[in-house]
Amino acid sequence: VVWPSHDGFDYPFQMDYEAAWRGTVSALAEIADRLAGMRVAIEYKPTDPRRFSLLANAGMSLLAIEEAGRANLGITVDFAHSLMAGENPATVVRVAAAKNRLMGLHLNDAYGRADDGLVVGSIHPLQTIELLWHLQSAGYGGHIYFDTFPRLEDPVREAELNIRQLRRFWDIARGIDSGRVASAFATQDPLVALSLVGEGARAGALS
Repeated sequence: VVWPSHDGFDYPFQMDYEAAWRGTVSALAEIADRLAGMRVAIEYKPTDPRRFSLLANAGMSLLAIEEAGRANLGITVDFAHSLMAGENPATVVRVAAAKNRLMGLHLNDAYGRADDGLVVGSIHPLQTIELLWHLQSAGYGGHIYFDTFPRLEDPVREAELNIRQLRRFWDIARGIDSGRVASAFATQDPLVALSLVGEGARAGALS
């Protein structure tokens, strides 16, 4: 996983954006070539520690990967980073998976303005379930990590809660009828789709 934390800027007129972009793409290609037997995943983040990151979101990261032209390059989606970028994490996961560029997932939660690193599903349970449903539908078989920050909380208990939350939400997502979701997608009827989530929750409780 490559987190380009300092590849960005803080002030107007601080850097040559085009030159910095070319350097970033070239560096990614070199890393991928040197690690040709491994998968290399960009963990993008819009800000922090630099005010503006060059690889600030999924779109910019996937564009850089496309320009680098290496099959072993992809992205790691961090749920909180995606929220910070103003994205819907499930959208990013599904598009990246369709392009065979989804190489990792960091689960956590946040209010959206910062990298809070809260317990999985504690703030955005429905969006977490949606993300997991799309992971299942896309046949994702990669790793899922917890990137959470227990500060005052007991870290062992926090990790155990993350595991329970993931298992519970995974079962709910698995209990959602994919065929009926596809019909809801066809009409773009959120009321039908949301009712299916409730049925999935009941099915998950019985599994």
